[in-house]
Amino acid sequence: MGPSARNRRETVQGYRLLPPPAARADARLHDLRHAHASHAVMNGESLHVTGRLLGHRWASTTNRYVHLDDATLGQAAERVATAVELKLHGTANA
Repeated sequence: MGPSARNRRETVQGYRLLPPPAARADARLHDLRHAHASHAVMNGESLHVTGRLLGHRWASTTNRYVHLDDATLGQAAERVATAVELKLHGTANA
């Protein structure tokens, strides 16, 4: 069994340990795939690696799974603003 199949099996087994459906209302196993992709990317994993973990062949498929939170987007905007500022003022090799 390859790593992707093993990861999917372990995810399904973990999902079965969650509280009964009434406690998680409209949650679906597929929702966990979206959460997995989102948290992987928000924690620095590349889209390519995240896609491989999910068993996707194309990054465009993985891109549909990833939902970034405002904090992650804000941090990215700050990094870009800092890099632009450094380039404009020539104070570092950004």
